[in-house]
Amino acid sequence: MTKRSLVNRAKKSTKVLVASALMAAMMAQPVMAASTISSVSVKLNIDLQDGDDLPAPECGYTDDSDADSLEVMITDNNKYDIVSAEWSKDEEEAELGKTYKLKITLEPEGDYAFKSSYAASKVTVKGGSFVSARRNDEDQLVITVKTKEVEGILADPEDPRWLSEN
Repeated sequence: MTKRSLVNRAKKSTKVLVASALMAAMMAQPVMAASTISSVSVKLNIDLQDGDDLPAPECGYTDDSDADSLEVMITDNNKYDIVSAEWSKDEEEAELGKTYKLKITLEPEGDYAFKSSYAASKVTVKGGSFVSARRNDEDQLVITVKTKEVEGILADPEDPRWLSEN
């Protein structure tokens, strides 16, 4: 082999080596995806009576020592936390037979993430009923729930009379 062919072969080998190194550097590195939370569970501890003031909802965990005083709870898990709960409308007093909506915000923990929305079969609500669930801009899940109907006794009529058609 001549000196010229050895130099050409070395140049080609160098080019192949550099190209291989560049391609290896450009390859996508595997990334661990967040685990998706498949279902959520919320417990409401709200028994409204006719004329009661709507409480400022206190949030926490079902296994807390003060769970009896909380209005909105979740089980203590490693997937999501409860951030807040607020009434959908500004109303002050509960009325007989009405239901009231609460917006509950949950936040994922660690490597977990919420789906963009959840069907009713994937959200358990004890002490109320599911309305909707959607993820907000901060990747939190906002669940809208309804309370049970307000209970109470109808007041006696003030001036009862029979109506007759003649």
